Amino acid sequence: MTGQNTMPALVWENEDVRAQFENVGLSTFDAFWDIESNSDFNPEMKRKHVARQSGEIERQTVCIPFEGKNYFLKRTSARAFKCILAEYRALSLTPQFGLVAPSVAVHCFDEETQRGFIFFNDMAEFYCLGEIHDKKVSEDALAKIGDVTRFYPQIISIFKEFQKSDYFYRDWMDKHIFINPDTNQIGLIDLERFLPKSECPFHWRLPFVYGHKRKKELKKFLGALKVKSI
Repeated sequence: MTGQNTMPALVWENEDVRAQFENVGLSTFDAFWDIESNSDFNPEMKRKHVARQSGEIERQTVCIPFEGKNYFLKRTSARAFKCILAEYRALSLTPQFGLVAPSVAVHCFDEETQRGFIFFNDMAEFYCLGEIHDKKVSEDALAKIGDVTRFYPQIISIFKEFQKSDYFYRDWMDKHIFINPDTNQIGLIDLERFLPKSECPFHWRLPFVYGHKRKKELKKFLGALKVKSI
């Protein structure tokens, strides 16, 4: 991914970390876009989506360890630019369903070049349901969490309310669902496909197709909880 010379200003939402990152050279769009070139950081690739025809990386998320904390940088371009806009909007929508989304330190979207990024804070004290299922969290964390199915009634209630809403979300997977055993809060990440009906194809709103889409959501959700029905 290469940067451009003229970029819109960064929008810092967490002033507490602004000075820290500006002091190590992260003060422009290009600095975040090309963070791999900064010797102060050693990004760890988490996911990427490569366009089949061009080979260009259109969506990419990397973990940035910095001063004892983990941050997550999500970058999108070209056709995937709309995904970063959808995700940023979704961050303000999830609370109405009783969900906690990752907080943002800084973001920047450039309409002209169709590139954008969101720099997320780590979801401290939250544990990924997928990692709990796979026992990839510490023994201390597993002891704190206990029987993870005790959180299922709350998660199921959230999901049922969501299915009654005017939004679709096709990524109900255990790797996207998080649990905070201290507060009993439920978190959700990777919200780029959290979309209002109005932005979906018109035929999705036809009764038969609508029902089919909701059933697909349910199937994905059942797989996340590893249950057969709710």
